[in-house]
Amino acid sequence: MSTRFHVGGTALVAGMFATLLLAAVASLAWIPVHRSPIQIADTLDSEIEPDFDALLLRGQQEGGTYVVTLTVAGVVQESNYNIGVLVQDLGGPYGTYVYELTYQLGQEESYGTPTVRARNSLTFRFPLNLLAGNTYVVGLDAALFGPDTNDYVVAGPRESLRIQRLLALPIDSGLLAVAAATLAILTIVGGTHAVDRIRRGGHGRD
Repeated sequence: MSTRFHVGGTALVAGMFATLLLAAVASLAWIPVHRSPIQIADTLDSEIEPDFDALLLRGQQEGGTYVVTLTVAGVVQESNYNIGVLVQDLGGPYGTYVYELTYQLGQEESYGTPTVRARNSLTFRFPLNLLAGNTYVVGLDAALFGPDTNDYVVAGPRESLRIQRLLALPIDSGLLAVAAATLAILTIVGGTHAVDRIRRGGHGRD
């Protein structure tokens, strides 16, 4: 009886551990987060004025702030730089929409976002508390409007953007949740049967 109890107990513990592990992984794969970091490189274009020729657009979350930096081939001027912070609502029906940061006359005009202009870079510190509830950053884009030429920076179609999860998995997290529930049921049923067999075996020797 002692050996069978040990084997049954080990199997029960292993089943419970595997169930908890699957459930934990599924939970992490479901938690939504802001996409960070984001980095979009753009090639140098000799036909675009250097001051309005974007080379790099990058963004990353720093606590409650999303820091976005645009780098140009020339020198950043005082006006005509627009940054789009692309967001989606969790489970919302509206798809991707934009918080437009407009840099004009040496300041960001749309939301009063703190902005730092260096020689060839422009950095916005966008407060995430401006976003609606359950809304997450999914991408960035930029539009630079020169006197004679414009430049646009995009990562791809907005339709392809999705809210990032805390843990990225190659399979649907829902499948893991189903697997965890199934394993939990099997563990309980198997454990119950094992206990019954052990009890019957013990009574048989009395």
